[in-house]
Parts: sequence; C-alpha cells; structure tokens
Amino acid sequence: MLSFDICKFYHSVAKEKHYKSLLFAWDYVTISEDEVDIIAHTKRARYDKEEQQWCNTNTNYNVANSNLELTIESFDGAETCELAGLYLLFQLQLLDFEVRLYRDGGLAMTNKSPQQKRRDKETNVHHIQR
Repeated sequence: MLSFDICKFYHSVAKEKHYKSLLFAWDYVTISEDEVDIIAHTKRARYDKEEQQWCNTNTNYNVANSNLELTIESFDGAETCELAGLYLLFQLQLLDFEVRLYRDGGLAMTNKSPQQKRRDKETNVHHIQR
C-alpha cells in the first residue's frame, strides 16, 4: 500500500497541467474554445489591500511558466481541483496500481513485491510529472 499527498493542490495549478486536464475532458464532453477562454479568465484573482488592487494578469494560456490562481472562495475552485484529480488518476493507471484519490490525498494498492513496486515507481513517476 502506498499513500501520497499532492502538495499545493488547491492554491495553484500549472497552466499546462490545467490545459492538459481540459484536453483530457474533451474526450468525454464538448468544450468550445470560447469556453476554454472563459475558464482561463475565471482563474484571474483580484486582491484588495489598503485600497490597492492587485491582479494576476498572466492567465492567458499563451503565457508560459505561470500558475493559475485558485482561490478557496471561487465558484469553480472545487471543480478545477476535481478535474485535475481525474486527470491525475488517468495518468496513474500507468503504475498498474489500484489508485483512489480524495481531494489532495491518494492511496494506491498492489499485490506486487516491494522490489517490483520500487522499480515501477522509479520508471513511471517521472513520466507522469511531465
């Protein structure tokens, strides 16, 4: 049995990962390009402090190496995390484990020997992170 925790799951999701999870969802539901743009726009967060406003303006999918803002109170924050979790579960099928995910925690079970599990983990985990 293997338990794992997804670090920083709720506060920021890399744009590339979010876009890949949307592409994954495209196999199951119809999502127009306009809807993808709307989804990206909803990830813009505005912060107010001492009568000053701060906003993350890099929410365009064409901007590389930036994160989307997932505020706790956002209307679709939970859905965004669930979609990322479904995409992660899909990728974890490569490990040949029985994997269960609840929010940012996971549990994987297998009948393999410890040596086989370690070998699988070393060879497949790097593929999943890409």
